[in-house]
Amino acid sequence: MGVAVLLRILAKDLIELFPDLQLPDMEVYLVTRPQALKQAHIKCFFAILEQVLLEALSLANAEGYLLGGDPKWVHGGASQNN
Repeated sequence: MGVAVLLRILAKDLIELFPDLQLPDMEVYLVTRPQALKQAHIKCFFAILEQVLLEALSLANAEGYLLGGDPKWVHGGASQNN
């Protein structure tokens, strides 16, 4: 049996064992040796994590823009008209 801490967005199809247990927010760090990235399962995990996070950021930026937010976040920096 193994235990892992996953971002909720990555664990959306998994069943929570203790849904009533209130856990405090925690910072999560992924640390590995460069050699570990040669292992297919670790390399794949990082690729999926990167894709999911980039999609989440893109969605958040697009929604913020559509809701009247500052467009500088969509362009990744300062406003274009500076």
